[in-house]
Amino acid sequence: MPVTKMHNFAEQHTESDLLFALFALFQSPENLFLGLTMPLHTGKYRKVRYRELKPLRVFRMTASRLSFLSFASLVALLAFQAKDLDAQYRIHGTIFDKNSGEHLVAATVYDTIAKTGAVSNEYGFFSLEAPPGRVLLNISYVGYQSRNLVLDLVSDTAVDVYLEPSLEIGEVTISAHSAEQEFLSSQMSAHSIHHLETRKIPQLFGEPDLIKALQYLPGVSAGIEGTSGIFVRGGGSDQNLILLDGIPVYNVSHLFGLFSVFNGDAINSATIYKGGFPARYSGRLSSVLDIRMKEGNMQSFQGSASIGLIASKFMLEGPIVKGRTSFLLSGRRSYADVLSYPVQYKLNKDNNLTNTYLGYFFHDLNAKINHRFSERSRLYLSSYLGRDEFYIKDGGKTIFGGGDRSGSGFYWGNQTFSMRWNQIWSPVVFSNLTLAYSRFNRAQYVRTRLTYTDGEGKGETPLLEEAYYSRVQDLSARLDFSIDPFVNHDVRAGLGLNLYRFEPGTTTEDHYLPGSGLFSQQFGADTVHAFQIGGYLEDDFSIGQRLRMNLGINASVFRVEGRDYFSPEPRASARFLLAEGLALKTSYAQMSQRVHLLTNTMVGVPTDSWVPSTAKLPPERSRQSALGISYTCCPGIRFSLEAYYKEMKNLVEYADGAELQMNDRNWEERIFRGEGTAYGLEFYAQKESGALTGSLAYTLSKNTRSFPEINFGKPFPYKYDRRHDLSITANWKLNERITLGAVWVLASGVNLTILDHSYFNPLDLMDIEPGVERQAGDSYEGDIIHNFAQRNGYKLPPYHRLDLGLNFEKQKKRVLRTWSFGAHNIYNRKNPFYISSGLQYKDSGDLEKHVYQVTMLPFLPYFRYSIRF
Repeated sequence: MPVTKMHNFAEQHTESDLLFALFALFQSPENLFLGLTMPLHTGKYRKVRYRELKPLRVFRMTASRLSFLSFASLVALLAFQAKDLDAQYRIHGTIFDKNSGEHLVAATVYDTIAKTGAVSNEYGFFSLEAPPGRVLLNISYVGYQSRNLVLDLVSDTAVDVYLEPSLEIGEVTISAHSAEQEFLSSQMSAHSIHHLETRKIPQLFGEPDLIKALQYLPGVSAGIEGTSGIFVRGGGSDQNLILLDGIPVYNVSHLFGLFSVFNGDAINSATIYKGGFPARYSGRLSSVLDIRMKEGNMQSFQGSASIGLIASKFMLEGPIVKGRTSFLLSGRRSYADVLSYPVQYKLNKDNNLTNTYLGYFFHDLNAKINHRFSERSRLYLSSYLGRDEFYIKDGGKTIFGGGDRSGSGFYWGNQTFSMRWNQIWSPVVFSNLTLAYSRFNRAQYVRTRLTYTDGEGKGETPLLEEAYYSRVQDLSARLDFSIDPFVNHDVRAGLGLNLYRFEPGTTTEDHYLPGSGLFSQQFGADTVHAFQIGGYLEDDFSIGQRLRMNLGINASVFRVEGRDYFSPEPRASARFLLAEGLALKTSYAQMSQRVHLLTNTMVGVPTDSWVPSTAKLPPERSRQSALGISYTCCPGIRFSLEAYYKEMKNLVEYADGAELQMNDRNWEERIFRGEGTAYGLEFYAQKESGALTGSLAYTLSKNTRSFPEINFGKPFPYKYDRRHDLSITANWKLNERITLGAVWVLASGVNLTILDHSYFNPLDLMDIEPGVERQAGDSYEGDIIHNFAQRNGYKLPPYHRLDLGLNFEKQKKRVLRTWSFGAHNIYNRKNPFYISSGLQYKDSGDLEKHVYQVTMLPFLPYFRYSIRF
């Protein structure tokens, strides 16, 4: 502002209103010269801000006039103030749910005057720098009413913020500042999902499923129809680091993949990173899925329960000590085995059959305790237990005059336990200590018990017990810090330690015969122990108004079988503002993976085992680069376009036709090492506000693999290389009670390796009756030689389906009742679940190949009833 203009301005205002008029005038960037925040008659200045001093002259306020001083006088004045021209204060605190007291993860804090912001971390903590004086903060979170907070900063300030959930259950509200903060972030290739959003999407059997909701994002592909696995940017299902409250989960599926292990009622939020990985994450090549459980209501008791066609579940949370300690307990179980038992019992009885029963069930349990020592210190104890089991039980009469009871089956499941303690040490230092244990176990078993009568009475003795199991155990300790030491710098650092125990495959047999005693034996692959130590450092900072960057590095040492693997992983991402609402983003990340999932290559339902990197099998490694544009045109509507390129090395694969048999010591000799390349283009459009919401995601990609020993060394397409992948979701709120949802999916078919032709082994002919079909990979392979076609050279037809759903809600006092109706695959598209190939001898004696498609999920209606209180 010219000096003459400032003098005229002062002459026109009285002492009483001069300060406020000047403050309003000087807040405009084009007019700002100096701003004052204390009453003029005190003779003190709390803050002096400036952007330019071209005249080299300043003014001094008196009761009636505005006089001008030389620049030298300004220096003396500033020394008297004892305040720096660039003084900044720190606003820090925690964001809570007002009703439950839970921390809100990834809530947005936005300074509407300074145009800066922050996002709360995994424990609701935020820290933001702001200049002294008046600050207007907007705090927002998906599904909650945003709140404005006015502060008059004269020092560092601590403030806890409580947000109220939206009045309507399931309503999602979007703040303009929340969208702007995401737009301004240096992070790219990431998506956050709140638990409320999963309830609006039509799901298989009406069960809200987090993993299936992720399949509607660009760059995230589904595997076999209906399954809960995800394949991200050309990676395998084992290349996803899935964390539940910071603990790795090794298996994510129930019911052979039709459900995920994550109970939606126990989940608060989740964030998936497809690229541009922050340095604090490591261990997988393709993605990170960070899932956070609810913490438990500290103020009042709440709960929910639901009944569906496949499973029922409940959730209960509330205070143990109000305002101090809370709990969360959630459980789910399927009941196909329970409902089918009376039918099987009647069939056995009517047909004079032995008491043979076939069943399947899954269950999971989430538990959590949250204790607050003080406003600065909290302790969390959490656990997850899950299991699937398929079994056959038989109890019939035997020649011994008594009876026998036998059973066989297989099961798999996860168990996780953790203790986390976080502490706010100062406005700029936050820490979290985690101790965790995770285990995945898979087993097959056969048990036979003999019941007999002897001279001493009736007894029961084991006759045969045989079991095969494979498991991985992971014990870890981790210390994380969040530090904001300088202006515009958000620093994170941490150290971690992991102890692993891998049992790739072990078979145990116990035999007992009367008079012969017990005979036991155990054989299989050797147990492998591994040790890992590592750390990370990352800094998220701004350079000027347009450029924001995140630079970091993760480094670790993995020791196994006397060998050390060092893995430095640099990370970088940046955002550059091109125009209002338009930003250019780029990222680069190196990742490494020390655990591998070995999967059968034969078509059908796979059986998998986790194995570690060994002295013969180095860690997998990847490099990924990405470039994208993000555009926010108005609150609740945004678009993004991203291109990525990823290279992968030391990938593992089986030979054509090889079957997974992990109970031998030579499993390392049965796998090959190779490379992979994936690149593509992703487009995403999302509307998050209004009565009609939804998204459109499209991915154009190519994904290849190359192994010297496979496919004659020639590159071949990855099994889940889907050239085109389109997902459209829509949700229409008709009124306060009724909501309609729809999902339409169109994708290229997956690639399979199938039998090309077979012929007799001339050295060992066998007599096979005409009309008898044989399956590739059976025991007769020594008599018939199979030749397989090009690796993954058979492409299934395009996959598409339409799902529709309707939710009807009715509130009665404090209970919200919801009726959910809908159907999967409305127009009954016969999408292939898998392809099977076999051999059949015609009447002429010629050997003929048969390939046929198995369809598992046609038109399937669903119904679910739930209550929340």
